[in-house]
Amino acid sequence: MTSLDPSPLIATQREVTVTEVREILEADRKREQRVAGLLDEHRSRVTRLSQPALLRIVAVSIGLVLTTALGTVSLADTELVGSAQPNATTQKSEQNQPRKTDVSAKQADGNDNTDATAVPLDQHFVYTGRVVNSQGQPVAGTTINVVNTSNERASVDSDGIVSSHKSLNQVRTNADGTFRVEFDDWWTRYHRERKQRQPQRLSGSSPGTILVVTAPGHAPEWISTVDDPHDKPLQIRLRKNTPAIRGQLVNQAGVGIAGLSVSLVSLWSAEDGAVDRWLQELPDLRKQGQLPSYENKILQDSHRSRQGQFPQKTHVTANTPGFPSTFKTDREGRFEIPDIGKDRLAILKIEGPGVTTQLIAVVTRKMEPVQARPIEVRGPVDATYYGADFRMVMEPDLVVEGVVCDRDTGAPIAARLTVFRVVSRVKRPGFQINRLRNLDLDSMTDANGKYRIEGLPRNSELTLNVMPEGDQPYFRTEFRLAEPDGGRELITLDVKLRRGVLFRGTLTEKQTGKPIPNARFDYFPLRTNPNASQYLRYQGNTSSSVRPMRQRFKSAEDGSFSLIGIPGKGIIAVQINNPVYPRGAGLEQLKDLINKKRGTLNTFDHCSITSYQLLKLVTVPSGASEMKVDLQADLGTVKVPAKK
Repeated sequence: MTSLDPSPLIATQREVTVTEVREILEADRKREQRVAGLLDEHRSRVTRLSQPALLRIVAVSIGLVLTTALGTVSLADTELVGSAQPNATTQKSEQNQPRKTDVSAKQADGNDNTDATAVPLDQHFVYTGRVVNSQGQPVAGTTINVVNTSNERASVDSDGIVSSHKSLNQVRTNADGTFRVEFDDWWTRYHRERKQRQPQRLSGSSPGTILVVTAPGHAPEWISTVDDPHDKPLQIRLRKNTPAIRGQLVNQAGVGIAGLSVSLVSLWSAEDGAVDRWLQELPDLRKQGQLPSYENKILQDSHRSRQGQFPQKTHVTANTPGFPSTFKTDREGRFEIPDIGKDRLAILKIEGPGVTTQLIAVVTRKMEPVQARPIEVRGPVDATYYGADFRMVMEPDLVVEGVVCDRDTGAPIAARLTVFRVVSRVKRPGFQINRLRNLDLDSMTDANGKYRIEGLPRNSELTLNVMPEGDQPYFRTEFRLAEPDGGRELITLDVKLRRGVLFRGTLTEKQTGKPIPNARFDYFPLRTNPNASQYLRYQGNTSSSVRPMRQRFKSAEDGSFSLIGIPGKGIIAVQINNPVYPRGAGLEQLKDLINKKRGTLNTFDHCSITSYQLLKLVTVPSGASEMKVDLQADLGTVKVPAKK
């Protein structure tokens, strides 16, 4: 599996102004090497900051780095890292209590004494408006919830992404349907500025900050803080009696399957009349050959084309407050999802015992299933859009099970295992990429190292990702799963991993000796290291862009850390999300290893010369099981060698 490392953009100078930090963080990646030089040349013009002010800048810059990492999703399945809102650390919808305002006694146009000086004025927003029903009558008591959604990894070193939600403020409408809601949100400010400079469609993975509007008996609505202005009153219309999704899930014999779980992954809105136009255009697009064909599990298409896609406007993700989440099928295999709006697209996940876990697309209107272009990079790819009333035949699942153990001793290894499938490959003349990975099914080993994963699709390209837990000295390793012969439903795969070398040490600041917490660590064996071929992770690895491991290893509050390596020569690389530590320390001693054309070191995996604050060459003696390595980060300025 090949994945490029989306390295954060981090400033390279200690004494910088807030404006300069923002400019550095938003600059194009290709200009990174020039930043250090420019800052050095103009150092005399840089304002010296107090330590509290510097810490505030650091916090802002880290937040912007994390937001940038989630701003877009690469169609080549670039990994997503980070969070779009501070303190959004839960993996699913948070139960944190939002700040509530009683506006029943305060009119929307009344004076408000809220102190907006706690944050910069360009991060403070005020929305006013009125909520009415389909007849134009006010809807009193409607809830307006300002929700920031961010994407996070399901767990450390995971490929799976989950959405978390944080309420920034919540109010209710007055008797006349009016409301006023205030909130502080740098996400909104940041993305508005980006949109003004360069219009773009924001990532389909996270809607960012939205106003969720809900009232009993009405379909929920939502407003994007990026697309909808706050400088004029909003008119929000709620609808009743919108089409419910009613589905029936049956087995190969046509018998309903009870107890299956149906969950809402995302919900997409469309402009009025857009769905009618979309359905009318599909036959002509098909005749003209503008729609993709789906043959032998391969999507014959260009990933750049959007013709024939559902005309999406904005969306919400799983477990957004105010929206339905999960339903169960009854004895006849039926389920119903009420009041989610008219002419919307629901991406549903279906899973349960004995069936293949899968995603489907359902349009909330009565219509026959149609074939069109898939909507998003992690959604259904068989190009089928179902109507609100549908019947679906479920496919039986494939099961993989086995044991994870030490290759030499047979001792069980505690690990989390994920199976993902590449459900679509985009093919054009001379071009092919893995496009979609819409399922991540996982399992934990038990005390004996045994695992079992159900719900896998048959006739698919499956990969098993084995991730040892904690600081066990074993590498994360991937395996391609072969389809069993004779139509069997079970794959047995025992995973035997070779023990590596465990590095232990501390990371401190060179000038002060203070520990540096939350730094992330990678290890890269040199291409000339003969021991690499003894480890599955590096066998047959001719690419320089295998995913690094820094989501797994980071320093503790006292600066202590652990990391896995192998005997022989390799590079320990440290990434510190703090702009006071410049990148490239240690490169002067590694000049002979630099591949200037690629901007990397000559190692296995992708060791970028611009992504790490500290790089150190280590040599592990043969037969060693552990090695102590203490590291120091320098506050000085380091110029990274430019690519040629």
